[in-house]
Amino acid sequence: MLPAGGLGLVAVSGGADSTALLLALRRLGCRLHVAHLDHGLRPESDADAEFVRELSARLGLSCTVARRDVAAYRGRHKLSPEAAAREVRYAFLRETAERVGAQAIFVAHTANDQVETFLLRLIRGAGPAGLSGMKPKDGQLCRPLLGVWREEVEAFLKEHGQEWREDATNSDPAFLRNRVRHELLPLLVSLNPGVKEVLRREAEAMADRQREIEAEVFRRLGLNARQIASALEGKPVTVGGGIRVEPPRPPARPSKIDQRLPVPGMVHLAGVGIIRSKGVLVNGWPQSERGVEYVDLELLGGELRLRSWRPGDRFVPLGMEQPKKLQDFFVDERVPREHRARVPLLVSGDAIVWVVGMRIDGRFKVTPSTTRALRLQFVPE
Repeated sequence: MLPAGGLGLVAVSGGADSTALLLALRRLGCRLHVAHLDHGLRPESDADAEFVRELSARLGLSCTVARRDVAAYRGRHKLSPEAAAREVRYAFLRETAERVGAQAIFVAHTANDQVETFLLRLIRGAGPAGLSGMKPKDGQLCRPLLGVWREEVEAFLKEHGQEWREDATNSDPAFLRNRVRHELLPLLVSLNPGVKEVLRREAEAMADRQREIEAEVFRRLGLNARQIASALEGKPVTVGGGIRVEPPRPPARPSKIDQRLPVPGMVHLAGVGIIRSKGVLVNGWPQSERGVEYVDLELLGGELRLRSWRPGDRFVPLGMEQPKKLQDFFVDERVPREHRARVPLLVSGDAIVWVVGMRIDGRFKVTPSTTRALRLQFVPE
């Protein structure tokens, strides 16, 4: 997970899992930098930060401690406490890793976390890719404890006389993960004492099946075992008939979209298509037309612009009640990563009105009380 001589950034909250991870990596002789984020959500967070500082100093390791206003971030982006904390935390870890020159970011997810994540995704609804759970290595992010149970973590700490901090929110039933941990899992264990290991293996099996599907495609192309291994690693191989299989080259970065949309008027985006706008009077529901959307003109404020999507963009997709990250919307709609920058967004002020060619924001939809609407048409190239 860490190149020889490389620097690893270790995310340490002060809890049992991350404290054990830090000790284990230190015993292996890895070059480490410790990172701790104070979310500012609990009165004891100052003491947690001080615990991590002292532990790092005792181990002779450099340490970065930062504080972020997660509550304010949550309010701005309309997120759950868990989602807001996760987004802020990972942003902090990436920034710190870049600043200190770390090649890997170590986080302390255990086998228990894998099982809980599997059940959470099953409850919320997920396909095979989602149910495959967390990976031991996912790009720069590394999870060395993914095969270790929490009971083993605590036994390791007690064996070495190492204390840790307890987070009271880990018992708060307001969080769905805690209800899965403290209510659902014990119930399942009462039915089958070995159910946690079963669920952990199932998550791993789902991941293996994803690789098996890829491997079967290559087998049908006539690749041997060595070539399949190379192909799965993204290396080019030559099959029968001189056909060369290569990993896809990243597409040229599209030009950034940033253009005013006049009303009435038309904008042509090269390589994307034509967007037309026109104000109309409505009496009841407008007639459905292919490639045409209607929004309530009275709800729009300020100039209309077309722009590219940005990390953190959110809107309320028509048919939903809560805001959704645009990135998650693209994933659900199966928009390839390399095509997302080519999807124009129609915005009014800071609000996304229309993900062009896909979905309007439900807050701007036409209702029976609407009298003036904006007719929007998209003609793709």
